[in-house]
Amino acid sequence: MHSKIRLADLFPGAIPEPAVAADESEGDDPKERPRPITRTQQLTDILCNLPCQMFQKALVCTATKTSWSVITPSMAAKRPRIFEELATLEVGFPNRYVFENYWTLWENTVNSLLPTIAKSLGDKQKGQQGLSCLAARSAFLDLQKKIPDAYRKEVVRLVRKYVNNHWLWLPNGPAKNRIWSTGECKSNSARRVGLLNGGPWIVLKPQNDGFALP
Repeated sequence: MHSKIRLADLFPGAIPEPAVAADESEGDDPKERPRPITRTQQLTDILCNLPCQMFQKALVCTATKTSWSVITPSMAAKRPRIFEELATLEVGFPNRYVFENYWTLWENTVNSLLPTIAKSLGDKQKGQQGLSCLAARSAFLDLQKKIPDAYRKEVVRLVRKYVNNHWLWLPNGPAKNRIWSTGECKSNSARRVGLLNGGPWIVLKPQNDGFALP
């Protein structure tokens, strides 16, 4: 599944592009030939596609036999900035557990969605249900493999920094090695919202003064 909306390049010129071989016949062609999609636009597309693919994996409430999420994947596909909107969280998940000002959870969640190649090698061993099936996540790993080694760390840092700067909430999947964790949460760090017990676990971007972006 892909986002219905394509955002303009969020990282123009941030990483080098591969050299494009000159075409001798190009000067004689009255129509300008399509140029390859830049690496930074590919990174932008990955961030656009990731939310709707994550909503495809939203879990069902056993008691009601319906999704915990009011937001459908098709709705999420029209809102690539959905994780930048706290109002969407309020409407989309009337029953949930919320972790606030918890840097470790936030960092683990972001890193699991946008991993380095080395970290992704442990996906199967950790049994991360659904996580390795996200096409946008796989595209992120494929793009890293196509980029020279010297720039791979910068690509990962760049995308994670954007998420840290702009996204405000995420499903706390790493708690159970998946995209969405659900079930009763007995942690003192979590705040329960709504009447039903066992909703999805949500982590908010830390807002306290001690939060330092990488």
